[in-house]
Amino acid sequence: MEKLTSYLSHDTFTQKIDDRDPSWHDITKDFKSKSHQACWRRYEDKVFKFLINNRESLGIKRLWKLKNCDIDGIMELQSQELMPFEIKYCMNWLKACQAQWQLEAFLQNKLALFAQETGCQQKRVKCGTVFFKQFTGDWAMTSQKNTIRNGWLRWNREFKKLFSNKTPLYLVNYCDGQIKPLITTTKG
Repeated sequence: MEKLTSYLSHDTFTQKIDDRDPSWHDITKDFKSKSHQACWRRYEDKVFKFLINNRESLGIKRLWKLKNCDIDGIMELQSQELMPFEIKYCMNWLKACQAQWQLEAFLQNKLALFAQETGCQQKRVKCGTVFFKQFTGDWAMTSQKNTIRNGWLRWNREFKKLFSNKTPLYLVNYCDGQIKPLITTTKG
């Protein structure tokens, strides 16, 4: 039997992955929602519609829906800064890990191409944002000591910055047609 180091010393993967080409569509003025069966797809459409319908008050100049780019979309703010974002229906530790990785991967691998093709300045990334509808599992609970849901506390402790460049990463609860404030519960 070979030693473990012999397996690690050479590249066993010689074929490249056949990746699909990334694409982005400016949907600022023309977003067509499709009929979806999956609740998470319908939720994504609701977030995009909210951002489009409220773009002036939110300070959004342009909005793109992305495909094969690791994340769902990117906004160009009135300040010319970019805000890439991911949309998750439910939020828990696994989904937080996925979202953080997806935003990191986009910034490292596809942001330069996006900036080049759209004319945006790639160095002007303000922050990353993750929209979600509801906490699930232990993230939906509160501890005996706190009135703030565990999800908010864990996000703030473990996920509030991207690793590669310390870009802030914000969590936004969008539900029932509005952005919800930090949700607390009453301890009695």
